[in-house]
Amino acid sequence: MELRAPFRRLTARWAIGIDITVLVLLFVFVEVVAGAFPGTPINDDWAYARILEEFVHTGRFIPLNWIGMNLFTQTVMAYPFVKFFGVGWSTLHLFALAMGATALALTLVWLRQLGTSRGTAFTLLWLGLRTPSSLA
Repeated sequence: MELRAPFRRLTARWAIGIDITVLVLLFVFVEVVAGAFPGTPINDDWAYARILEEFVHTGRFIPLNWIGMNLFTQTVMAYPFVKFFGVGWSTLHLFALAMGATALALTLVWLRQLGTSRGTAFTLLWLGLRTPSSLA
C-alpha cells in the first residue's frame, strides 16, 4: 500500500526531525564526554573571552593582534548569549556548542535538499562528529 502525497511529506518531515534530534544529541554527548565543559579555557578561549568581555562592557570591538581577524562575527553573534549568561568559560563553550549544533542541523537539511539519502547524509555528518571541538 502506497502512502498518499500529504502523508509522504509528513513522513519526510518526521524523518528529518528525528535525524536532526539524533545528530544534535550525539554532538552534545561527544562534546561532554570530551570534556568541553570543565570551566577552563580550551585552546585560545582566553583571547576570545578578553575580546568578548571588552565588547560587552564598552561596545567596542578591540581584537588582539594575532586572533582578532576571525572573531568579529562570532563576537557579535555571542553578544546576546553572553548578556544573558555572563562572560565565562562555560558560557563560551555553551555558545560554541549551540553554534555547532545549529550548523549540524542546517547541513543535514541542506544535504537532504540536495537529494542525498538519509543514510549517506547521516553518515557524512557522523564522520564530522568524530573530532570534538575541544580536541581540534
